[in-house]
Amino acid sequence: MTEQTPNEGKEIKNELKFKAPPPATPAKQPSTAVNMPKKEEKEKKSKLLLILLLLFALGSGGLGWLLFDQTKKTEVAVETSNRLEEEKAKVEADLQKKIDELTELTAKYGEADSDRAKLKADLEAALADLKKYKATASRVYKAQAAAKDAENRYNMLKMKYDSLSTAHMQLTADFNTSQTQLTEANNQNSQLTQKNDQLTQTVHTGQALVAYNVQANGIQVKKSGKERVRDKAGKANKIEACFMLGKNAIAETGTKSLYLRIETPDGVVLASGTESNQFTAGGKQMMYTSMKELNYTGDAEDICMSFKLPDGSEFKAGQYQVEIYCEENKIGESTLNLE
Repeated sequence: MTEQTPNEGKEIKNELKFKAPPPATPAKQPSTAVNMPKKEEKEKKSKLLLILLLLFALGSGGLGWLLFDQTKKTEVAVETSNRLEEEKAKVEADLQKKIDELTELTAKYGEADSDRAKLKADLEAALADLKKYKATASRVYKAQAAAKDAENRYNMLKMKYDSLSTAHMQLTADFNTSQTQLTEANNQNSQLTQKNDQLTQTVHTGQALVAYNVQANGIQVKKSGKERVRDKAGKANKIEACFMLGKNAIAETGTKSLYLRIETPDGVVLASGTESNQFTAGGKQMMYTSMKELNYTGDAEDICMSFKLPDGSEFKAGQYQVEIYCEENKIGESTLNLE
């Protein structure tokens, strides 16, 4: 560094002191054409940044809202679906219950009529259609309407059958009462009939004629016409039965048919051999040996009836059964032993 002399220093100082300063030039101002774009650009950048920040904030909030809204919609959709499924299950149960109740009606009242059969078919169709698809509001509403309609129709049917059942029960009770009364009347009638039959039988028995003291004998009829009692089979050629026809005040008077029936020791009925020798006694057709008609007046009367062997024949030895009949009743009997 060059060392300055004192004089040189003074001169410099004086020059500095007395030298007039140059005219002041105004400080250079930035050119407007240059400075304004930079400021605007900075402001634009600030605004752009602010807008971006706002857009980001709005975008974030909007996206969040969209996500929240979508989540809410999904929750509502799931809740609605679950509720519809529950409603669907309830309607299915209601439909099945009505089908079961209709089946019980059929079991209780017999084969279904057209109304009951139609209702059951409609319910089964509605239930099958509901089970086939997922639950939707329209399907559930349709099924609920079908279930409601079925409920009304079922109630009408049940009222109908309950009314018929009540009427049937009343008719059954009336019928049972009538049957009881009829049974009682029949019993009374049966008792009266029985008493009447007993009285009739008593009267009939009282009216029946009786042959008293029936005597049967072997008779030998000689060529001269004379008759002689014989107890030898080889001697007798005729059997005669004599009896007294008793008096009967309540018996009907008039013509009476009397039948003599003689049965041989070997069980053969003595007869003329013709099929016309038949009469009815005790509800059976029987052969008779001889028949006699008389006009009965109600008074006692002695009667004899007989059977004569054809020429060249003879009786077998043994016991003969002799019976007397009148008006289908056996009125007397006896036995005859021929040796």
